[in-house]
Amino acid sequence: MRKKVTLREIAQAAGVSIPTVSRVLNESAKVHPDIVKQVRAAAAKLGTPIQSPSRRRAIAFLLGNRPITHPFHSHVMLGAEAYCTEHDYNVVFLALHYSLHGKIRQLPTPRLLEKRGAVDGFMLAGVNSASLVELVVNTNLPCSVYATTLIDDDNPDGCGKVWTDDAAGASEITRYLLGLGHERIGWVGNCRYPWFRRRSEGYRAAMEKSGNEAHVLSMESDDEHQVGYVATKTILDNPRHSGLTAIAAGNDRVAHGVYEALRDLNLTTGRDVSVTGFNDTLEAVILHPALTTMRVFAEQVGRRLAEQVIARIEGDTVVSQAISVPTQLIRRDSCLRLPATA
Repeated sequence: MRKKVTLREIAQAAGVSIPTVSRVLNESAKVHPDIVKQVRAAAAKLGTPIQSPSRRRAIAFLLGNRPITHPFHSHVMLGAEAYCTEHDYNVVFLALHYSLHGKIRQLPTPRLLEKRGAVDGFMLAGVNSASLVELVVNTNLPCSVYATTLIDDDNPDGCGKVWTDDAAGASEITRYLLGLGHERIGWVGNCRYPWFRRRSEGYRAAMEKSGNEAHVLSMESDDEHQVGYVATKTILDNPRHSGLTAIAAGNDRVAHGVYEALRDLNLTTGRDVSVTGFNDTLEAVILHPALTTMRVFAEQVGRRLAEQVIARIEGDTVVSQAISVPTQLIRRDSCLRLPATA
């Protein structure tokens, strides 16, 4: 197709939607033969006859610095693949492991980024740097990124963004604990990472608004279970934090470490100390007692990533550059309502 004739122009001439034109281009079985003839006729009238595609369109899913079995990002992948399949696109999965603090020239360049025509766009999830996003943007292909887990506070241009409001979610879960009568609430996580830092800030804001002191303990380690375990033992051993009746963990994996630390201190989760998590992964359900947490809809994150890329491939300029996926408080058995004091 000549560049000056867009999918939108063909769609308008044929009286159909842009996705329908794209499906005709990809010879999708979902399009009625009469519609196919209608679209081909409109394209020919515009001087750009539709040829059979040499391959089915494909989008690369780049997973940065996380295993494909990761309890959260694996579900992001599932959502992205489902949306792409529904819209007749293949998905090419590629796991990337690279330094998050390297400059763009220091990054290993995946072959998919060098080979023209291999894919039609990119989705990025996992933990990534702004440099990696810039490398993908420089391909001039449509792309989207799960911006919540970008290691930088930069907001890279030229790429669609999907995010969740960490601060608002953490604030809500803190207000829930306050509503149960808890006033001395601790927060544990690893504030070296922006998403943990935003969650600690949401917790802190809710505590300060309620007139209660914030008790934050950040522990640097890439082992999130260890963060929860060590931070809990440390915070409960500090006289400044004495009398805590609840601990809000930065995510469910951190909460698992909190559970084990409380057990080793002969304290019972949900009775002596209430505990909350964040993300609502499978780990939240298998813990005993089941973990109260803030659900992040991982598969919806994946679907929105795919939606942004496919919309741009098919010429839809209306799709938002930034999409926020809401969170939901999931109440389970790890939190106890304290008796009212006279």
